[in-house]
Parts: sequence; C-alpha cells; structure tokens
Amino acid sequence: MPLLVSYFIAFGDCHARASIRFYPDYTGLSCFKTDPNNSTKLYLLADKNFTVYEIDIKKHSLKSLNNVLKMDMRTQPASFKLLNNQPTVYVTTAVQMQPYKYLIDRQLDDYYVSRLLNSADSQNINVKRRKKTTIYGDQSSLQLIFNSSNRMAEFSDFRPNHNLRNLTSTLNDSYKNLIKLGVPMDNVRFFSYDQKTRSVMYRTYVEGFPIFRSDGFGTVSTRTLNSSAQRSEFSLDNPEVPLPSNKGYTSLPSTETMLKRLENRGYNIKKISKTRIGYTWTKDKTSPLLIDLTPDWYVYYNNRWLSYTSLMNQY
Repeated sequence: MPLLVSYFIAFGDCHARASIRFYPDYTGLSCFKTDPNNSTKLYLLADKNFTVYEIDIKKHSLKSLNNVLKMDMRTQPASFKLLNNQPTVYVTTAVQMQPYKYLIDRQLDDYYVSRLLNSADSQNINVKRRKKTTIYGDQSSLQLIFNSSNRMAEFSDFRPNHNLRNLTSTLNDSYKNLIKLGVPMDNVRFFSYDQKTRSVMYRTYVEGFPIFRSDGFGTVSTRTLNSSAQRSEFSLDNPEVPLPSNKGYTSLPSTETMLKRLENRGYNIKKISKTRIGYTWTKDKTSPLLIDLTPDWYVYYNNRWLSYTSLMNQY
C-alpha cells in the first residue's frame, strides 16, 4: 500500500494543509504547494530565502489530485523544521516500511556497446581487458568501461558539446544521456543535482522511496566536464520484478529520534545537510539475480549519502 506523508506547512503566520511535491534546493524553489480547495492559486516555496511566491492559475483543475488524495493510503504525520538552517521534513512518529526482494534485469556488455559506440563517428572499436575491467574505445572520442566486480559502467564522450553553464541545459543534456543509455525508465526518477560538479543523479524508486547502494550510488549519474567531455556512470543491474517476501514490516525511528541517536554515538549533526528514507540494495545470498531491499534512513553526512544503520554499527 502506498505511503502518503502528510505535511504541515508553516511559513510565518501562514499555515495550511496542502499537497506538496519537493524539488531540489539548487533551483531556489524547493517545493510547490497547492490548496485542494482552491484551484486558482499555486504557491512556490524557496528554502534559501524563506520566500513564498503566489501564482494565479487559469483553466486548471485539481480533480485528479483530489482523487489521488482519496485513495487508500497509509498516512504518516510529518512537519517542517530547520536542520542546520535548512527546511527539512521531520517524520514525527516511527515509520513502518515493507522490505522487498527483487529479480534484477541484468544487461550484457554488448547491449551498451551497440547503443553507445555505434555511430558514424566511432569506427575501429578496440577492446582492452585488465583483470575485472573491460575497456571499449574508438581511439578518438568515445570510451566505455565495464567493471565486472561491482557491475557498474562508465561512458565518456569527448566530442564537442554546447557546455551551456546553466541549469536547464545541464538537466536537458542529462536526460538525453539517460535515454541514450537505454536504462529501464519505469521507476527511475531525478534525485539530485550538484552545482559544483554539475552532476545529475537519477535513482530507481520503490513505493515512492529511492534505492541506495552500499556506496551511496543510485542508478545513473551524468556529468558535463567541459566543452569537450561528458561522462555517465550507470548500473548494469536494475530491479525489475518484485517477489513475495516473508519478512514483516521494519520500523524506522522518527527523524528526531534518528538524529538524536546519531548524536549520542558521537556524530556531528551539524555535518548533516539532508535526510531521506530509502531502501538499501544488498545482494541476495540465494541467487546472483536476486537483491534484497531493506528500509533505512539515509543522511547526507560530510557530502556523502550514508545509511543510519551503517553509521550506528561503526561504534
């Protein structure tokens, strides 16, 4: 059953219950708010300067949104609070999450070689093998590296690009690269953008929550290095078919409790800039084609996504 988190929004003297969708804070606008009882207004909320923008809407209906809100969903109370001066959604009670087991879609190297290196500019493809790494290249502008140990790949394109240093161009290029890879798109969503490195991260989602690998990586990461270099990192394995699991629900603590426990273990809470509920990807012991997805808290600590469980187990 889907989980709908009900947020209580408080900005100055303005309080309202509303349906909201989050956007990364690099845009300046972190989320938008709609009032289910008023389809003529849209409110854009900016975290950086704590500003609310009101927009008038014409010929707009909230019927579809209201139908979604009437669906049979578990609700989870939450509120906005400041975490190191950043507005953050605090889940106020324990969260019951369902673990999952998935059959993965495992692509062969040849699939990506034919998609990414099959162009008029790429001729005379050569192959080099070094232990667990296989490198394909056309000796000029394209290179594709496969790592069999972690089932990851890296594609580098050294052909000239527009290199427009703006958000819209970066996101458009990243999406085009995502389509070019041919990664199954059913449950892949935009996750984050790093303005310093101009990196865009996409993750696979399950029941509305992102999947994290042991190193914090998602599904696809794209980056424009300069006017003559673009690079994409991506997983060769992707969740495809959910399988029945005998495991019961996992209980995750509230945001406040989670942060307090980390602080009691000696972690500097001031180094945490973001928190997320997600799933940890681990290999299933019974088959190389199965993975286990375990619910957990994730915190962006020292510029890395780390799981609450791994941090607690270090001490």
